Amino acid sequence: MAKTGKSKVNKSKAIRDAYHELGNVKPKQIQAHLAKKNIKVSTGLISNVRYMMLHKGEPASERGLATARANGDQISVSALLEAKRLVAKAGGVNEAKRVLDTLAKVSV
Repeated sequence: MAKTGKSKVNKSKAIRDAYHELGNVKPKQIQAHLAKKNIKVSTGLISNVRYMMLHKGEPASERGLATARANGDQISVSALLEAKRLVAKAGGVNEAKRVLDTLAKVSV
């Protein structure tokens, strides 16, 4: 079967390169920038590539899931936010653990 007139340009790579050149700009600006280089891409593809650039390497549990599982129980988002505030006030996760361990000893 004969090859079609496909472009030999990797459009996703071109989009990533354009974001590195131009910084955080709107998809229409990336589209215009690539059009100057005779690379035709849709704004939808640009948005998808940008999303994947921002979320690359994140586990699924960190991609905005509403709940997390810990020992079979569900933890609400509000409880996680409170825990985050505690960690910030304590000065780190280890310090927050130390505070909670001390609280557990005092409460018993």
